[in-house]
Amino acid sequence: MEKLPKVLLEKGKGLRRGDRHPKATLTDHEVELVRKLRDDGMSFAKIAAKFEIGKTTVIDICAYRTR
Repeated sequence: MEKLPKVLLEKGKGLRRGDRHPKATLTDHEVELVRKLRDDGMSFAKIAAKFEIGKTTVIDICAYRTR
């Protein structure tokens, strides 16, 4: 396995997080909306369908395992 340069491993120094990451499917605003909808009682499945993402992704977002 190739070692990553130190600059990529240090938080805040070259590591892209959130909607700045090229593979991000949701904006930071949408992530907050997902969490709010869940707090308001919407099911994981309905949120996933609304944003066209997987139910497991919604669960991870709401549990703060992902952005």
